[in-house]
Amino acid sequence: MTAQIIHSKTDANVLLVPMMVMAAGHLGGNLAWLSISGEDAPDLVASAPVSAQRITWAKIEAVMGTVAFIFAPLVAALAFLSVRPALVAGVGILVTTASADRPGQVIGVNTDDSGPTSPTAEPSHQSQMSGDHG
Repeated sequence: MTAQIIHSKTDANVLLVPMMVMAAGHLGGNLAWLSISGEDAPDLVASAPVSAQRITWAKIEAVMGTVAFIFAPLVAALAFLSVRPALVAGVGILVTTASADRPGQVIGVNTDDSGPTSPTAEPSHQSQMSGDHG
């Protein structure tokens, strides 16, 4: 009885689907971080005859394509076992990768084309001094 519970399709799907979604989210986030902030020649990329927004979207498309290339065969193999967990895994992978690829959401990356910013930088506040100190 215990062997049937351990080796049932449901138990494997309960473990496999969240693992695939988590791995895709981590891979998408790390690739997005590398592609957005890890340019070797930002001046060369900035001199391209396209807008900065189009360059960012091209990077996002590259990350999404890479994650899809890696996880599509796994989702297809899972679909042979059961369609519902494969659908849940596919949607989860899409959502986690898309949320990891949002430009400007990565700590330390400023999307206004002025370059990376420090995550610990605080805005300067000018204090106003009054004559009454109560």
